[in-house]
Amino acid sequence: MRKKTPSDMILLVIKYAFMVAYAIFLLLPVYYAFVSSLRPASDIFKYAAPLSLRTLVPEKYTLESFRSLFVDYGFLMPLWNTAWVCFVTVVFGILINAMAGFAFAKIRFRTKTFWFTLVIVTMMIPFEAIAIPLYSLVYNLNLVNTRTALILPAIANGTYIFLFKNSYEDTPHSLYESAMLEGASKFMIFRRIYLPLSKPIMVSAGLLIFFYQWQSYMWPLLAANASNVQVIQIAQSVFQQEYATLWGEIFASIVVTIAVPLAFFFPLQKYYKLGISTSGMKE
Repeated sequence: MRKKTPSDMILLVIKYAFMVAYAIFLLLPVYYAFVSSLRPASDIFKYAAPLSLRTLVPEKYTLESFRSLFVDYGFLMPLWNTAWVCFVTVVFGILINAMAGFAFAKIRFRTKTFWFTLVIVTMMIPFEAIAIPLYSLVYNLNLVNTRTALILPAIANGTYIFLFKNSYEDTPHSLYESAMLEGASKFMIFRRIYLPLSKPIMVSAGLLIFFYQWQSYMWPLLAANASNVQVIQIAQSVFQQEYATLWGEIFASIVVTIAVPLAFFFPLQKYYKLGISTSGMKE
């Protein structure tokens, strides 16, 4: 092992200093939103400029913005709607995409290449290009302003199918052949063997589906903007009123919106990184 020279140490210090500075740059807006949610409404921008210690450390603390958020504006209902939509989408999304990935990886059928090419093509089409035809379909099915309208379009996705397909292709094909010789059905092989072996990919796909649904704005605005099915991204727009902007409630809602995904991501991040790093590897 080569001994580190002084120049190597200097480069290492510069590297870590840059990383720390970049982390601070990314986290500073989040921190400012957090401390602003704890300030009285009159103090939110009082010390914004010039930059000083009081800009980052409030003189007074209050939970009034959070009280107003949940009591006066009923933010708990949009939070529940979003959580339910995310939960159902993740459960069915993992199941459907895993089954499709298994079929493309292990089952032989005549038009497999054609259908998988279509799956890849869907990954390249921006959602904005299909939003209006999709809304027309949802409208004709009488699903407008329902949670189902938010769930169904987000279940199947080419990216998640691609992740599962790559994972199952890395699994030895001998497992599949042995199970077939023992008389197991294709669904039993998928459920008993391949699905348990793909836990890192399941976590990665589940988190991606969850984050996509949690931050979705355009589709909920089109398909489900009624008050009883509003999600958090749409509910936040009520704080930007015609003659005033409720900054305290906006910052409080931002804190809540960030805190929930982080509560899921941190315990599962090692599985997420493992799933992403191994999904495209070949033996």
